[in-house]
Amino acid sequence: MSERKVTLKDIGQQAGVSVGTVSRVLNGNPKGLPVAEKTAAAVLAAAERLGYRVDLGARAMRTGRYENVVLLTDPSRYRTDLSQPLLDAIHDRLAERSYSLIYARLAQGEVPKVLRQSMSDGLIVNYHDVLSPVLMEALAASGLPCVWLNRAAAHDAVLPDDPGAAAGLVAHFRALGCQRIVYIDGSLGGPQPVLPYRQARLDGYRTAMAAAAGTAEVYSNFDLVASDATIDACIVAEPSVPALVALSAAVQRRQAPIPRLGGIGARGIGDLPMATMDHPWPDMARAACDLLFEKILHGATNTASRLLPYSLSTPWSL
Repeated sequence: MSERKVTLKDIGQQAGVSVGTVSRVLNGNPKGLPVAEKTAAAVLAAAERLGYRVDLGARAMRTGRYENVVLLTDPSRYRTDLSQPLLDAIHDRLAERSYSLIYARLAQGEVPKVLRQSMSDGLIVNYHDVLSPVLMEALAASGLPCVWLNRAAAHDAVLPDDPGAAAGLVAHFRALGCQRIVYIDGSLGGPQPVLPYRQARLDGYRTAMAAAAGTAEVYSNFDLVASDATIDACIVAEPSVPALVALSAAVQRRQAPIPRLGGIGARGIGDLPMATMDHPWPDMARAACDLLFEKILHGATNTASRLLPYSLSTPWSL
């Protein structure tokens, strides 16, 4: 025979308080009614002693909320950038409101379980490609509040300022006296179409070069320009990381190893200029969660999208 389920009444008897007080403490006091710190501590201690576990199903029936959010991604990095800083920041921001994170993956021809069943309060869709009509219809049919990450949209989206990042690197190297600045992106000319965020970076570079009366030079392979001693600097849209990286072509002329730089902790080599644009992953995560809570808790609709800047990092040389 299974053990009897611990009730709020049991906890109240142990802590010497009413069932209503126990409910307020264990449910995070959603109405903001006053509960003394000593009383709350006694309730939590009694619940732990008795081995109480929250019945999330019953709570959802009572409040209409599951207190969790689904993060939808795609198995392919071609369609989804899911960095550890982004994932950690989403988890931590949700935890601040006692919400849990559910991770689910999209497949272009299938509708995931989280969209077919009622099991969450909202969606964060981290996807920078075009979703299939089937999935778009499933998102709309779910009726769940939804926020987009890394996808340009007029509303309900949070994304980094990719054009601004490229333009910032151009401005930085122009200030150093660089005149010929080339742009290299290994994804150009490949079998897959250029993703919107990569196109946005390229557009930012071209616009900045035109504003500076310079000539935009775009390449898909670093080997095409590595031996050219007249290049002042290169802006490399590194395929393996989500950051834009700027390298001095003198690195190749000296036949020094090419560092694979991420968004943080880039370093120069000797006296060569080097910089990187740090991706705003944590800021994006927090902004997406805050935007989603506006929709979940306050019914906000068609909220203005948020464009977050990269930060220029020019660390000392090694």
